[in-house]
Parts: sequence; C-alpha cells; structure tokens
Amino acid sequence: MMPKRSLLPLAVFLLAGCTDTMDSLSREFRNANNEYLDAMTMVTDEESAQRMNQRILKPMNARCKDIEARLTIWKSNRKSNQELVEQSFDSDSLSLYFAELDANRERYKLEKVRLRNLYQHYQDREIERLKAAGDPVPVIRDPRGLCPNLHDLVIKDGFKEIETQLTNPKLAALVATYPTLKGVNNFAELHQVFLKNVETHKPKKKQVVQAK
Repeated sequence: MMPKRSLLPLAVFLLAGCTDTMDSLSREFRNANNEYLDAMTMVTDEESAQRMNQRILKPMNARCKDIEARLTIWKSNRKSNQELVEQSFDSDSLSLYFAELDANRERYKLEKVRLRNLYQHYQDREIERLKAAGDPVPVIRDPRGLCPNLHDLVIKDGFKEIETQLTNPKLAALVATYPTLKGVNNFAELHQVFLKNVETHKPKKKQVVQAK
C-alpha cells in the first residue's frame, strides 16, 4: 500500500490549481510575455545580456511550464464544456491576451533582429581588431567567447520559449478546441461577444497625418 504521506505533494498541487481562474492564468501568460519582451529591449550589450539572462530570460522556461501545468489542472476541474467555454469567453484578461498577441509577435521579431545585429557587432569589432593586429585573413575561432550571453540568446536559440509562447501558445491551442466541444448550447453567441472584446482591446493604430 502506498504511504499516505506520498500523496500529499500531489494533493497540494491539485488544490493549488483550484485557486486559478481563466482571468488569473491568462494574466500570468500576458505578464510573462511582456516581461520577456521588456527584458529583450534592455539588452544593449554583453553585460546587460548577462543580467537579463539570469534574472528573466533563462528562468522564463520554468515559469511558463508552471503556468501551463496549472492551466491543464484548471481545465480538468471544469464541470462541463459549457462551464469551460463560458468562463473562458467571459474573461476580460483572456480577450486582452489575444488582443496583444499580434503586437507582441511583431515586437518580438523587431527585437530579435536588433539583438542579432548587436551580436554581429561584436563579431565585426573582433575582425577589425585582428586586422589591425596584422592578421590578413582574420578568423574568429571562439565566437561565443566574445559575448557568451548574447551568443546563447542569438545562436543557441535562447529565444525559443518566448517564440513558442507567441507563435504556438498552449492557451491559444486550448481555445482553438472550443468549436469542436460538445454540450455548449450558445457557443456562437459567446464566441461573437468574445471576438468583439478582443477587437476592443487591440492597440489602436496611429494615424499618420500628411502635411498639405
């Protein structure tokens, strides 16, 4: 027989999942995305890359996995598909999450390009140093040694977690299953209201006024 104490961690984990709501979970996903993107903007050299890696970028994988696990628990605790869909589409935070996705994807692309250029700057600077030292055909034998933290971000796919959260997020994958769920009486109505809320929350595009 399994000792009772061995069930305690599982029980605590499951109970913790009971306190989550779609509002709280989608808010945590939004916060994680925005914190990661903000941290990317703060990387301006190798030193800042090291700070952001240690404080935010590298720990983000474990953080997102934890939220995803709690999302799974939250879903399994819904009494019916009707309750699952209603609580999701009634969540203002979830509509904010979807409203921000496109803007955050674009922001990510721009920051990724900028950091690739920053990494290349270190390589170019080293090439110029080697040329100045008399090397006619300079070769960087240890590119990571020049800027290990930038190298890990740019070359070793350090952006993988945020890219997954923006291009194939588990939360969006869950909502994508809703149209196929059985037992949801007023799905079309709920979905339309949700889509309107998403549009309402989307950032307004700035209008460019041309001089006459």
